[in-house]
Amino acid sequence: MEDGQLLEDTELTNPDKPLVYMVGHYQASKCMELAVQQMHIGEVAMIHCPNDLDLGGAVQNNWHSDYGFSWVANKIDTRYKITLLDCDPNPVRFQRQDKESLKEKEPFYLLAKNTDVKGNTMALTLNATDLYAPKVTGVHNVNLEVWSGTEKPNLNQQFLYNSEEDSIRSVG
Repeated sequence: MEDGQLLEDTELTNPDKPLVYMVGHYQASKCMELAVQQMHIGEVAMIHCPNDLDLGGAVQNNWHSDYGFSWVANKIDTRYKITLLDCDPNPVRFQRQDKESLKEKEPFYLLAKNTDVKGNTMALTLNATDLYAPKVTGVHNVNLEVWSGTEKPNLNQQFLYNSEEDSIRSVG
């Protein structure tokens, strides 16, 4: 950031897992999206990003500060140093070799590719309590939790595919 605070250094935190996003899908700051469209593979760029174009801009920051969790003070610009590693509509990082077909009425797990700091496999886990309990709304929080495995399955980590609705639902 312009005030010298380091928000993130992905080369240190995830050296073999660079930031991957699709341009035009609002997955990265507007400054990064504009910059990468002008870059060549392997090029390094230093980007100065005004606050109104970054991290949701002043409107987003004002909304966050109203709720007490603004993470970038208003009117603080951000600087990025980025290296463009790939620019492909079907990047290798999005291709999986271990794909399985979804089968009707056979539960499956949504497992994270990375492990936690202790090396545990993590699974998407539905919180069994309705978010608005005691009301029954069908809205539940979903978290990443340590995977229970298949020997003693956690039903809140299992999901079923419905081909008629083309949807997935929690078993738990």
